[in-house]
Amino acid sequence: MHARAAYVHTVSALVHTCVCRRVVKCPDCPIGGLVSERLDTHMRHMCPKRSVVGLFDLDIVLAFERPNYEEPEKGDCSERLQRCRQDFLSRRIKVRNAATGEFDTATIMHYRETDGRFRIQFPDGFKWRYLGELDFVIADDSKWDCGYISASQMSHHMLTECPKRAVMCRLGCGQRVLERGREVHESEQCGMRTVLCPLKCGHSMAAEDILEHCEELCTLREVYCGSCGLAMPFPDLEKHVVTDCPLAVSRCPQGCGKDLKVGSVDTHLSEECVKRIVTCPDCNDSSLFADELPLHLAGTLRDQECGARTIPCTLGCGEPVVAAKLPDHLQNSCHKRTITCECGFELIAETHSDHKILDCPAVIRYCSLGCGEKMRVMEMKEHQSTTCEMRHLAGGKLVACTLGCGVLVSFAEQFTHMTSSCTKRIVECVNKCSEVVRFEDQDEHSLVCRNRRVTCGNKSKVCLRQVRCWFARDNAGKKQLVCCENHQSNALMWAVEKGETKVSALCNLLPNLLSPANPPQLATARQLHARADGEPRPRLRDTFRRHAAH
Repeated sequence: MHARAAYVHTVSALVHTCVCRRVVKCPDCPIGGLVSERLDTHMRHMCPKRSVVGLFDLDIVLAFERPNYEEPEKGDCSERLQRCRQDFLSRRIKVRNAATGEFDTATIMHYRETDGRFRIQFPDGFKWRYLGELDFVIADDSKWDCGYISASQMSHHMLTECPKRAVMCRLGCGQRVLERGREVHESEQCGMRTVLCPLKCGHSMAAEDILEHCEELCTLREVYCGSCGLAMPFPDLEKHVVTDCPLAVSRCPQGCGKDLKVGSVDTHLSEECVKRIVTCPDCNDSSLFADELPLHLAGTLRDQECGARTIPCTLGCGEPVVAAKLPDHLQNSCHKRTITCECGFELIAETHSDHKILDCPAVIRYCSLGCGEKMRVMEMKEHQSTTCEMRHLAGGKLVACTLGCGVLVSFAEQFTHMTSSCTKRIVECVNKCSEVVRFEDQDEHSLVCRNRRVTCGNKSKVCLRQVRCWFARDNAGKKQLVCCENHQSNALMWAVEKGETKVSALCNLLPNLLSPANPPQLATARQLHARADGEPRPRLRDTFRRHAAH
């Protein structure tokens, strides 16, 4: 029994020793020759394919993949430590050339945040590359400003914390500078920083304006006399040029461009300068330059035409009108304006009276048959055919015109004849002189009408005006001829040229014209006298003969 028990114990110990000491292979990695009792230790701590915890215990990876997983530029760990992207700029790196296996020196120039690439200057030119694509080592591995930053915090760091990030100048110059250099830029370099005038005039301004201020605006700047070349402070220049400089020829301060000698400035400014302020004699406008006054008076100065100048009526009525009153004249008094009759017919104002006498169907008249009733002309025919008490006379015998023209008309047509066709009817002057004449004398009257429009002896339409406008009274109250401004001629010259001897206004002026005090006009009047010999009007002919004898 004891021997059997000892045998069983020996066999069990041998079996246990053989099992624990056998050679086995790792089931995960290719490593073999492991003692079975050490296999568990190998798989937990030594197997390259064991699962291990990554950086900051965030991920579980295989042990042999951990170095690549946590590599700064090529790894996938979100918390891997990297150098700040801005810290790489201007650094030299050595990049392995895949073709030759040698290292080439390159310089990192720019970083593009949109895709994370760097612009690198290689020996053969500039290229955009990811650092993870390159096999490189850093040649300038010193003076890192930002240290290591986790990949997940890199964007936040570059936007808000990195001292090398580009920021806008806070003074508004528009320049982007590094954060670490912004204070220096704003205090010493920015063109918008506030500085005091170096000439100590007391003014403060933006640094970019200091040169212009010192050269053109500062009251303490040094200037040179343009004539003698003497240097002096700017406040003393004016006094020097006006009173002291022996060679000074100053430019007109009012801007006319004329060069003036010392001592003649005041006279030029008050009497000669075309840019001096003058007052219009007609409208009292005191905002005009001297060279603008003729244009102002002529009405050709834009937006500053003289409102008191006299201009011809734009409708051609012949009346001289003050420019400011032209709209009122055109609307209310011009006899060439268009008006609307009460009958609804549009016509020229000067023909309105003839229209009411001859044509207007709305004028009120007595019944032409003599019943004594008043009505509009447009209603006359119906009245005489239906309700007139004298309608039985509508086809009566012929009677003589009561105005004495000798024409026989029917009683029904007598009124129409007397108002429209009778040569003895009374009509108004066509020139609107306020006189009334017989129709048969109208042509004769138009020759002597004071509103007749005639020109000067030059026959220019510019000088066309009414006869009464060619005369004016002198201080003694006598009539005198007026010469036109353009040709220095008058209506008497026109009358001699045209042979017009029936202008009564000229006849009344003859005693003055034929006096020895007017020798030029005396000769002209005698020519008019010679042409008047054949005229049938004895009063005009006798007047010429009586005064020409002198």
